Amino acid sequence: MSDNDTSTGGPIDALSIGEIDKELAAIDEKLDTMPADDFEGRVELRQRHQALRARAAQLGTDADERRSTADLQTEIQSLRQRIAAIQGGMIDTAEQVGEGNIPGPDPSRTDPAAMNREIADGHGAPAMVSRLNKLEGILASRGVDAD
Repeated sequence: MSDNDTSTGGPIDALSIGEIDKELAAIDEKLDTMPADDFEGRVELRQRHQALRARAAQLGTDADERRSTADLQTEIQSLRQRIAAIQGGMIDTAEQVGEGNIPGPDPSRTDPAAMNREIADGHGAPAMVSRLNKLEGILASRGVDAD
């Protein structure tokens, strides 16, 4: 199986996002059930998996670039609201550590900054910020302000 052929013999470029999703799920299932010592088969499936994911990412980018400016601005606003809600649930680090007037670190406390990173990661904030930046970049390329 080459990077350009599907199990049905067609090129990856001809697949729809739905077909790519189905094939990715099939590959994941096959990887879970194949013998651990089938190294060659695993490498082949993983290469196919990477090629399919790359194509899915390309289709996603192409789709975003075809979206209307108003639609992109609506999603940007939604992402900003979700990110703000996550930030609202974070620990005020200045309040938590007494604005830095504690003489030394207290080993019984968890680092507030680390806790905030865990909160952000747990809610998917890094992916949201990445998506926000991507959409703002599309609007910038159109000469449109994201606000």
